[in-house]
Amino acid sequence: MTIDITPGAERVVREELRNGHFQSFNDLIMSSVQAWRERNMQPERPLEGAGPVTNRKRRAREFVEWANSHPDTPPPSDEAISRASLNPDR
Repeated sequence: MTIDITPGAERVVREELRNGHFQSFNDLIMSSVQAWRERNMQPERPLEGAGPVTNRKRRAREFVEWANSHPDTPPPSDEAISRASLNPDR
């Protein structure tokens, strides 16, 4: 397969490879396709060759989304957490 990309896209790809974010062009493509699928589809199985890093990133993103879905609760007052309130009989 031959892939034609713009000079700007080629620059970004080379920069990502040079910075060590991907080990090869194939890794970059596989990771990109996997990320697209995770955003736009619910795949029945992970993309072959995508590796465990993608799954860890996905789980971390899901955890942050879950945490952000809960309402903010104000912290307890100083009186509520004081020793005196824990042992009122003393």
